[in-house]
Amino acid sequence: MVIPILVLFILAVIQGLTEFLPVSSSGHLVLARSLLPGGDLFQTDGALEVLLHLGTLGAILFYFRKHGLRLFRQAFSASSEAPLARHVLLILIAGTLPLVVVTLLGRDRLDSLFQSPTLASSGLLATAGLLAFSRSARRGNRKLESLTLGQGLCLGMAQACALCPGVSRSGAVIVAGLILGLAPAAAFEFAFLLAIPALAGAGIWHFWMKAETPSPELLDWVVGVGTSLGVGLVALALLAKVVRGNKLHYFAPWCAAVGSVGLVATWAA
Repeated sequence: MVIPILVLFILAVIQGLTEFLPVSSSGHLVLARSLLPGGDLFQTDGALEVLLHLGTLGAILFYFRKHGLRLFRQAFSASSEAPLARHVLLILIAGTLPLVVVTLLGRDRLDSLFQSPTLASSGLLATAGLLAFSRSARRGNRKLESLTLGQGLCLGMAQACALCPGVSRSGAVIVAGLILGLAPAAAFEFAFLLAIPALAGAGIWHFWMKAETPSPELLDWVVGVGTSLGVGLVALALLAKVVRGNKLHYFAPWCAAVGSVGLVATWAA
């Protein structure tokens, strides 16, 4: 029997890698928890996913700390750059709205999605198709400031699709950004700036707003958050190179293979 804290460490490593690489952290976590010995000891209410996502949120905040602070300083300053910075913040707000609406409408019903290895496997197959398509997506040179609020809303809808386990949040938003003509670096940046309110909101909802959800133990926080944060920083740097090199499609075979194995293992169980 694997010690649960060891299982948590393994899941945190998986989270740190797969949250940023376009292969869906939720899909891998659902399958890993169902296949690893001892993985079934963790609750299936989405709390584990949220705990590990807080670690990757820390990685995003650290990685983009300079740009994020500069954006906020400019937005609330009287400089000539303030209007553009405020426009970017409005785009991020518009991009967050679809996730908020779906979460409020779905509420606790969304947690049941994380109990289905079949759904996670199917989502991974969908992600494989999306990443394969990215190879033919046009390469534009638009900056974030050029996006309209409507386009920000569309990118938010792409992010909301990742509430289905197996659908890569980073992959969906980056590919949608490329389709809209964003430069690869801008699509990469927007995908993770957009993730900040999403991941922070998920943590607040699960651990502070849902009274029936037990708080994780201190050791769970240290192992889960710390591991996913450290591994996530490495994965973020790797993804930046992947996006700049137009190599998102390299991950399509992996998603297809894991999704297929997951379906076979689930049906054979």
